[in-house]
Amino acid sequence: MHEISHGQCSCGGTHVKLKLHKPLSEYTPRRCSCDYCTQHDGIYLSHPKGELLIEASQPLTEEKQGSQQATILFCPACNDMIAVTCQINDQLKGAVRAPLLKDYPVLPHAQPVSPASLSPEERLNRWDQVWLLVDLKVVQ
Repeated sequence: MHEISHGQCSCGGTHVKLKLHKPLSEYTPRRCSCDYCTQHDGIYLSHPKGELLIEASQPLTEEKQGSQQATILFCPACNDMIAVTCQINDQLKGAVRAPLLKDYPVLPHAQPVSPASLSPEERLNRWDQVWLLVDLKVVQ
């Protein structure tokens, strides 16, 4: 991994570190079309060979929507959406909410996606193919 992008929530209580193989500008974020993600500016970035480190000053708030498969993580202090995650094959995988990244403006326009149109099994298979490994830490 040689490209690292940093970001944080509005209050600074949750920091993200995204490790990728290519410059950030070469990745296209995805905009989820479901009502929930539309309401929370659900624009996500991931790559199956990337890694995401989330460091929070307190445990993140977790919500589930739709099929109840994915867990949406929020900063408990400012309520910014941080990422979406799911346990897949004993690994925590997910996608970071791209607007949190300091270098977000270099990203191309987000591609619309509609995971709700997939069956639960198809959704898990898709996430397994496109999401990255997530390491979530609460640091005091």
